[in-house]
Parts: sequence; structure tokens; C-alpha cells
Amino acid sequence: MRTHVDCIACKVRQAADVIKNVTDNPIIQEKALKTMLDIISGLSFERSPVAIRRDVENVVKDILKVEDPYLKHKEFSNRIGKLLYPELKKIVAGSDNPLKAAIKLAVTGNIIDFGMFRYDEVTEDKVRKTVETAMDLPSTVDDSDKLIERIREAENIWFIADNCGELFFDRVLLEEMPAEKITVVVRGNPILNDATMEDAEYTGLTDIVRVIDDGYDAPALILEGCTPEVREGFFEADLVIAKGQGNYEALSLVEREIFFLLMVKCHVVADDIGCNEGEMIIKRGGLIKR
Repeated sequence: MRTHVDCIACKVRQAADVIKNVTDNPIIQEKALKTMLDIISGLSFERSPVAIRRDVENVVKDILKVEDPYLKHKEFSNRIGKLLYPELKKIVAGSDNPLKAAIKLAVTGNIIDFGMFRYDEVTEDKVRKTVETAMDLPSTVDDSDKLIERIREAENIWFIADNCGELFFDRVLLEEMPAEKITVVVRGNPILNDATMEDAEYTGLTDIVRVIDDGYDAPALILEGCTPEVREGFFEADLVIAKGQGNYEALSLVEREIFFLLMVKCHVVADDIGCNEGEMIIKRGGLIKR
């Protein structure tokens, strides 16, 4: 997906939030914001929004001299996910269709996103309410039945993770799938509140499935930046499941079948998919022959 003009205003707002969160020094804030604006002005709109976001975040981190400006938000995200995990398991266990229920719950976990929402917009109450309504959330695009069919057929499943905290929701889904067939891909280095190997270990994913990192620090799986192992494995997999809006932005034009699981958080992505903002999406996509 290429960058839309409205994505730029969003990136500026997001960067400003990070800057204010890390420092209250107005001189440093001004320097960081101006440098970030200079970087954005020279970027091509042919790139995906998440590729631009990576460049912006790394400039901000360099100026602010901080490796992980979202650390406290990641800790908060993991706490919420761990707290809700037993409740998610009960919902799945009580469902007539556990795998479909787990898919929907995994999508609701995508609400834990400090890359898109302001710091005061992701609360425990908001996440709980989303979970409580998961089975009834609107979905213009719901390819869950096809996804279930592909899960049962596939011998080699790649699951591209998104955010920490959300990983607990993903674990609920992965536990309904054949563990020996699954590879989970996380980020190689901290970026936004995206999941890294440390988060996968905290979630317990490393105890049940194979987990690798992509060797990169983008807020999505950007194939040209990740390791050869990840690039090759991505295209060789029988089934790829990609979580979150960032992975949709990065991979929607890739030439292979991909199932995208996300909560739509902006009108640009909503328009691209053909749905409404705020919807739960389970989409069979990528550049594929139908």
C-alpha cells in the first residue's frame, strides 16, 4: 500500500506524541520535530506508510538518545494481555467453533496499538469492552471460513506478529492450531510497541511454537529489510497470516496469498480495503489470483 497524503499528517502527530512523551524540554522538542519534518519532506509517497514511520521513529530516537521510547507502554500492554489471557481461553473453550472464536479474539487484540492511538486512548477498560463484543463486531470483510480451511490444509504456517500485549491474544489463536507447523515472526529491534523476541518469551510463545525475529526495526514486516531466512520462509510458507494494520500497509501488494487480521484504525486503510473505520477485518489478500 502506498502512502496517502493524509498519512503524513498522521505521522507528524505520532512523532510529536513520542517526542512529548520522552522529553519536556522545549528546545529538544523543537529540534526533534524540525528534523523529522525535514526527513518527511524528502520521502517518496510510493513507499508504504510503515516504511516512512520507521524512518521518522529512528530519527526521533537518535535525537532523543533513547533506544525504546515506548518501553513503559509495552510493559502496560503486556500487563493487559497477561491479565486477559485466562478470560480469552474461557471464551474459546465455551464456543461452538473454538478456532473461529480464537481468530476473532486475536483480531480484537489489535486494539492494543500505541503506534496508532494516543497514549491515553488505550485503556484496560477499552480493551475489555472490545473483547466482550468480539463475536458481534461488524465486519464487511470476513474470510474466516476460508482461513480455517487453509489452516487445516497447510503444513507450514507463518504468523507475522504485530504488537506486544496483543501477543497474548495471538497465543490463544495459535494454541488452536498445530504447533509443530507454526513459525511466528517478531521484530528484530524495538520499534513502537511492536513485539520483539523478549515479548514472545514473556508471553510464553517460545515454549509452544518456533519464533524468529525479522532482523529489522520497522513497525511491520518490510521484506527488503529483513533477513534472507525470513524472506525465503515467507514465500515458501503454505500459509501466511499477518496481524495488524502495519503489516497490511507493508504487505498488501506482495505477490502471494496472505490472510490479514486487523482492526481498521484510519480512513486511508478503510478506503483501501473497502470497509468502515473501526471494523474487524479478516481478509484474504495479497496480489493473488482468485
